[in-house]
Amino acid sequence: MRTAPGVTFTRLPHGGAVLVDGTTLALAECGEPEAVLIEHLLAHGPRNAAEADPTAETDPTAEADPVAEAVPAAGKRAGDPPPALLRRMAEQMIESGWLLDDRRS
Repeated sequence: MRTAPGVTFTRLPHGGAVLVDGTTLALAECGEPEAVLIEHLLAHGPRNAAEADPTAETDPTAEADPVAEAVPAAGKRAGDPPPALLRRMAEQMIESGWLLDDRRS
């Protein structure tokens, strides 16, 4: 993913970020949680979001596997935001014109 033409993403020194569209002079201020998601999308794209199956169910009676929980899934880095959250943020940012999906261009 990348910013749309004319859009600048700037982190703020005390948390959060702003998106500025130099063409329209539109401005969007983001809190720290949103800024982290946008930064992740710009750095890595919505990777894993498309591959995740949001309808997949887990068995609540199954015992937790501590090794599986400690080791990230293939292609997933420890500390990555949840795929559904990344996917939703990516959709919102594309629809509002702030970001572009490189796969669609």
